[in-house]
Order: sequence, then C-alpha cells, then structure tokens
Amino acid sequence: EAYKAGVKEYLSSRKEERLSGKEIESYFDDLEKKLVVLRNKYFHLPPKEKNDPVSLEKFFHSEVPGIAGYLKELKKSALNPNITDSVKREKIINTLLTQVRRLDERTYKGERIYEIGGAIPKHYISYFYVSESGTKIYEVGFRYESLREYLHSTGKILYISAICILLLVLFGFRFFFQGALLNPLEEVVIGLREANSGNLEYRLQVKVEDEIGFIARSFNRMARSIQAAKKRLEQYADELEEKVKERTKELQQTLEEVQELKQQQDGDYFLTSLLIKPLGSNKARQENVKVDFLIEQKKKFSFRRFNDEIGGDINISNGIELQDRYYTVFLNADAMGKSMQGAGGALVLGAVFESIIERTRMAATMKEQSPERWLKNAFLELHKVFESFDGSMLVSLVLGVVDDEAGLLYFINAEHPWTVLYRDGIASFIEDDLMFRKLGTTGMEGTVFIKTFQMEPGDIIIAGSDGRDDLLVGTDRDGGRIINDDEKLFLRQVEDASGELQSIYEGIRKHGALTDDLSLVRVSFKENLSQSKIALAHEREQIRELLKKAKEGAGNKEIEEAISYLEQAETLNDQIPEVKKLFVSLFLKKKDYKNAAIYAEDYLNLKPVDKEILYIASTAARKSGSFQKALDFGERLKLREPNHIKNLVNLAQIYIALKNYKRAMEMVDVALSVDPKHEVILKIQDVLRKYSHNMAETES
Repeated sequence: EAYKAGVKEYLSSRKEERLSGKEIESYFDDLEKKLVVLRNKYFHLPPKEKNDPVSLEKFFHSEVPGIAGYLKELKKSALNPNITDSVKREKIINTLLTQVRRLDERTYKGERIYEIGGAIPKHYISYFYVSESGTKIYEVGFRYESLREYLHSTGKILYISAICILLLVLFGFRFFFQGALLNPLEEVVIGLREANSGNLEYRLQVKVEDEIGFIARSFNRMARSIQAAKKRLEQYADELEEKVKERTKELQQTLEEVQELKQQQDGDYFLTSLLIKPLGSNKARQENVKVDFLIEQKKKFSFRRFNDEIGGDINISNGIELQDRYYTVFLNADAMGKSMQGAGGALVLGAVFESIIERTRMAATMKEQSPERWLKNAFLELHKVFESFDGSMLVSLVLGVVDDEAGLLYFINAEHPWTVLYRDGIASFIEDDLMFRKLGTTGMEGTVFIKTFQMEPGDIIIAGSDGRDDLLVGTDRDGGRIINDDEKLFLRQVEDASGELQSIYEGIRKHGALTDDLSLVRVSFKENLSQSKIALAHEREQIRELLKKAKEGAGNKEIEEAISYLEQAETLNDQIPEVKKLFVSLFLKKKDYKNAAIYAEDYLNLKPVDKEILYIASTAARKSGSFQKALDFGERLKLREPNHIKNLVNLAQIYIALKNYKRAMEMVDVALSVDPKHEVILKIQDVLRKYSHNMAETES
C-alpha cells in the first residue's frame, strides 16, 4: 500500500505527462536511496525516540512528491493508535523501510551483531524470482559458504593465471626490452661518445627497421656529413692563405680603381669649381649700394693640395648702366641636384647671366632699356635656356636690380625663399606670395611682372637659398630626421646678427646642422648715410617754404606764379622729388604736356617706385607726340602692374598712333579680360576691327 500511494502521488505530480520507463525507474532509485538513509538513521535512534510518536512524525517527513506519499502511508501503518507494542511497531517500520530488490540483484543476509569468541553467525545470499504466471514472487536463498565453494575452482584458475602473467611481466619484459630497446640505445650512446671524442669513422649497425634503426641511420649520415665537412674545412684551411692573398690583391686592385675614379671625380669637381668661381663673383660698384656674399656648399672635396667645395648655389653681383643711370644687379640662385648636377646648373646660369651683363655693357640698344624691361628680358632669356633641358635642370632664384641713386629695388622671385628686409633692427619679408615657378619649368604660363621696393638709407636686403631653413634639429624615436619647419627662424637670426652675414651663419649653425647648400646675398643702401646728410637743413627749410607758396598759388589758379616759386626751389636743389611732382601737376593744368612729360621723367629718376607718375608720364608724352617715350613709360608700368586698366587703354592708343595694330589689339584683349564693359576699350576695339576689315578689303 505504501508503494502504491507513493507511485500515485508521483504520477499526479507529473500531471498529464507521458512518462518513460527510465523516469519510473529513476523514481524507484530515488525512493530506494531515501529508504536506505532512513533505515540506517532509524537503526541508530535512541529507544526513547523510537517509541515517541511525535519524534517519528518529524523523522518520517518529506516534501518530495512520491516519497512524501510513501512516508505518509508508512506513518499511517506504524503510528496507528491501536498498536501499543513497541516491538511490533519497530517490526512494521523495518519492514516498510526495506527497499525493493531487482530480479538480478544479490542480497546478503545474516546477523549484524555477534559476540566475540562466540559462534560465527550464519550468512546467506538470496535472489528474487518471479513465477511464470507473474502473480507470485519467490525469494531463493542459500548459504554464503556454498557460494564460495562454488566460486573456488574458478578463482583458483584466475589466481594461477595472474601469477603467471606477473612472472611474465617481471622476467619476460626485461629480456624483451633488453634486446629491443636498451641494447640498441646503448649502442647509440656509444656511437655518440665516439663521435664526441673525434672518431668520425665509427658507424652503428642497423638491426631492426624501427625508430631505433632510424636514429642509427641518421647518426651514420650525420657522421658522414661531419666527416666530409671536416675534410672540406681542412682543405679550405690549406687553401685559405692563398685565397686571402688573392682576395687582398683583388681588393687592392678595386681600391686603386676607386681611388683613380675618385681622383678623376675630384678633378672634375676642381675644374668645375674653377669655372664657377669667376662667374659667381662680387663685381658691384660698392658705392651707395653695397653687396656682400656668403656661400657654404654641402659637398667638400680635396684635389692634390687644394681643398674646395662644390654645389648648386651661386651668388652674382655686377654693375650696369641703363638710360644713363647706374644700377647694381644681384642674383642668388639654387640649381636643382646635388654636387655635380647642381654645379652644372650653376655653371650654365652663371655663364648665361655673365653674357647678358656683357651684352648690356656693349650694346647701346640694351643700355636704352628701362630697368623693368632689362630685368624681364634677362629672366626670360635665363628661363628659355633652362627650359631647353626639358625639366631635368631647374633653378630657383632671386634676381634684382637696385637704382644706385634712388635705392629702388626691382626684383623677380622664381620659387626662391622670400627676401628679407632688415630695417631699424627689425627683420621682415617683403613678399607674401609666389611670383613664378623655377627657371626651366615647362609649360609655365602667365605674364612676367616686376615687383618693386623702395629702400631707405640704412636698409639691408638679404636673399638666401633654402639651406637657411632646412636645418637638422634632431631625430625622432624611430631615428628619423627632424627638419626645421619654422620659416621665421631665419628672421630671428637676422635680427640677432644685426644683418651681418657671418653672424647670421654662426647663428644658423647653432640651431641645427646644414642639410643643403647655403648661400646668402646682402644688399645695403647708403648704410652709413642718414637723411640729414643728403640735404642741408636750412636749404630744405627754404625749399619747403617755396613749395608751400607754390601750392597756395596753384590753389588760387595762379599757375605762372606757382611755377616761378618752383623754379626758385629748383635753383636751390634740383633733386627734390616733391618739386618735380608739383611741376608735373602744374604743367598738366596748363596742358603743357611736353614739359609735364619732362618733369615726370625727372621725378621718376629720383623716385622710380611711383607707379602713378609712370602712367602720367606715359600719357603726357603721348599727348605731346613723343610716342616712343610714352611707350617706354607705359610698358614699364605694365611690367609692374599688368592689369592697370588705364595704362592698358593708354598703351592701346600709343600702339595705334605707332600703327602697330596687332599689339594694340593685344592690349585691348588684356583690358577686356580685366573689365569687359569698359566703354573706351570697346570703342577702341570697334575702331581696330573696322580698320582691320578695311585693310582686308583693300588687299583683296
């Protein structure tokens, strides 16, 4: 009934699930384990608790479905109030706590407790047996001694077999491993000892093709290989001295060839440096405008007893005469390439530039050019020469012309580091954008124009190659070079050195190592003069008073009186720009364009930086009929300011007067690109088109 109650409770706890045989079997296993535990605990309970219904109620309690139902039925039977006999109750409990045995499960039975020295208790072995009808269960048992007697014969055979196997392992394996493993390994060890002692003739005998045999064959191959290598080493040792002599002879011959080539190369360097030196010389007049050089080429060489250097940097200065005025020409250039390649570029540049200087001195037509025109022509000639190298030789440069009297600097910068002005202790750049690409750059487009800068007494202009900025200031964690990228470092060096080249060079070397050729050109204007020495103070005071009266007369439309005051001022000093400029203004009011053009030219000789006076001089000369003079002034202004719309109109009119209609149309096209709706230009364009049409009809 207890099992029945437990199974019902277990099935009801699983609700409507379909249970497998394994799950039912698992339930009985859990129940059996629980009953075994309870049976052992109950056996050791004190007699008092065994007879106490309250203690037994707590003892046989469980919350597990199936087990709880079983224990409830147990308590119902054992704790029945009608049962007062404790022995009977204990018998019922022990019966219900006895687990169910499987059919094939062996059960040992006998007395648990027996007295020492007493009779040995009897033990039995039993099995459960189900009848064929399945309605009865029989328990079959027999004495334990009879089981041992039955198993003794079989156990004896197993015992003897185990002893035989043990003897085989103890003695048979020893002889087996002795022959199959230990002896072959011992032979290998002997072979290794022989080889280690230097006996490379010793060989192992391969008896069995197993792992030991493989080791033996490998040892034999190794011994033969070492023996052959040893013989080769002995042979090499015998031949080493001879080979060393042969190799030394070859190296000596190669060294002599290298030295011979080095000697030839140094000779080429020396001859090239001899050619460059006279070209890169300082031939300036050194009067009002003074020029100084500093050059440090990266490549040093020795030829015979001469120590020299060679590179792509070059400095040139000279004096020329243009339109009866003296000018100082300077050039600072850096030819592309290292050593010989750069020196070749510098040599070509110096030779061509020297040719231009000599032609300027010899040809009267070149002396009549304006400084702007001369500078443009020189730049274009140099560019065409290097352009013929098809991009394999490029040169960056600063090319400048300085008016020795007025101090006006005309210059062109072709992708060279910016030019520096040092004035009143402060260094600054006089450029802020790129003018032109390097000489020799193919496909270079655009109009060549000239920049101007008015130098004051005491001003210093410094031009230099990129070696002044490309300084090695350190290395990074990976060993890479750190190159200076602060372009204003050079400005600080100029200020610290007060514009002196040698001090600038020393300051640069303190900040980092040179990585490229370095060349510097220093141009100063009236460095030791001051404005007070140019004109006397009392003389300037008189001229200032006459200028004031002339301006008052001009304001009152008393032109002749104003001109007379200016003539008096000119008798005191004919080198005052303000007087010349006021003369121009007064003669323009009188429509005396001839005198206006003359005084405008005089003014430009004193202050050539003034662009507007160039335009006025060109216009006045055109209106006075001096077309060539007007053309010269107009083209000079165009070189400085290519998009000056009024000047383009003026030049178009001048070319029409000179009957150069093609050039006039070019001026019109440039002007229209600047201002497409300019009325005067459009009218000139119509006139030129009508003239061209009439000329075409006449020719046809």
